[in-house]
Amino acid sequence: KCHAVTKSKRLEYSNTPQMNYRGDRYNYLITFIKEDATEIELYTSKANYDMFDEGDTGNLTYQGDKLIEFVWDK
Repeated sequence: KCHAVTKSKRLEYSNTPQMNYRGDRYNYLITFIKEDATEIELYTSKANYDMFDEGDTGNLTYQGDKLIEFVWDK
């Protein structure tokens, strides 16, 4: 868990949708800048992906390369 800023979002086309844990043809990735200035790119669902804008700040929880939770700053 750490404080982070949303840097960018991108779609990654998957040639093997059966290997995609969401069952569609795209991987949804968001890059965050953590409070220690390192960047991390995380996979997320389309529903989560659509809620993010560049520059969003909040508390980030992730496991490996998957976004678990993001609590936006008020």
